[in-house]
Amino acid sequence: MIHRPNINHHTIKWPKNTHWRAATCQEVYCEDFFKGWTITVPTISVQADIVRDMKNNVYGNPLVNLKGLRYRYTETRSGDSLTTFKFDAFQPCLKQVIPGEGHRVKLERDPRYFIQRKEKEPVQWIDEYAEERYQIGRQIKGG
Repeated sequence: MIHRPNINHHTIKWPKNTHWRAATCQEVYCEDFFKGWTITVPTISVQADIVRDMKNNVYGNPLVNLKGLRYRYTETRSGDSLTTFKFDAFQPCLKQVIPGEGHRVKLERDPRYFIQRKEKEPVQWIDEYAEERYQIGRQIKGG
C-alpha cells in the first residue's frame, strides 16, 4: 500500500480585477455583434419593458448602449404570452448591456502563483511544485 503524501494545492491565477479589462464586441469577435441576436421574454413583463426602453433610448436606463445610440430590433409576438426581439447586427450584444457581464480581454501581465492560497514568487512556486512531484514519484516507486 502506498502512503498518501501531503499534497499542496498549487494554482496559477489571472484575477479579473487586475489582469483583465472590459472589451467591446468587436475586440473579441463576438458572433452576436456581427450576426445580430435575439431574446425571447414574456410579452407583458419587466424584461420586455427594459428591451423596449433600449429602442426608445430612455435616459437613466443603464441598459442603453455606451454611445447613447438607439438599439435597432424587430419585435415578434408568439401567441399571447411571448415576444421575441431580434436585434440587428453591428450593435452591442446582450452581454454588453448587463452590468458586470460584458466581454473582457486578458492584459499582458504575469499570472499570480499560489500554494495553499498563499502567494509565492514564480521561482519559489516552481521549485516547491517540482519538489512535491519528485517526492510523490519516489513514494510510488518505493524509494
